[in-house]
Amino acid sequence: MLNILQVFLFTIWVGQINKPCLTSIFRSAKMVIIFYIHKGYLSMKKFITLFFIISVSNTMLFADTTDADGKKVFETYCWGCHHQTAVAFGPSFSAIASKRTADEIRAMITDPKSVSKVLGYKRNAMPALKLTEEELNAITKYILSFKEAN
Repeated sequence: MLNILQVFLFTIWVGQINKPCLTSIFRSAKMVIIFYIHKGYLSMKKFITLFFIISVSNTMLFADTTDADGKKVFETYCWGCHHQTAVAFGPSFSAIASKRTADEIRAMITDPKSVSKVLGYKRNAMPALKLTEEELNAITKYILSFKEAN
């Protein structure tokens, strides 16, 4: 298993895989690791080592946000729960854009618990995201780009 991980990390290092693809790969790798632990194939020491390698790699790969654009921010942080035009775990961006202003969207991203209460929701599953101002502007603009013309 470690040889596969080494090849994977080398492939990332030379830049053969793009960042959106890596997000999916990291999620899959974490699920495989959990499965191996559950079945007893992976010791806790190996788990901690793999977890550290994946976490550090993930952090290094996604730390560069100098040229943040909305689609990249979406693929990095939002894709797991939201889709652009279809309902997933969370509402679609087209539904959000048709109901909310830019300020409401920004507030919901940075402080979803408080904003949910103000908007009258009884519960909220969205985590607060710690985005840079540039990322926040980019994702807000990207979400609003799905607003349907009336």
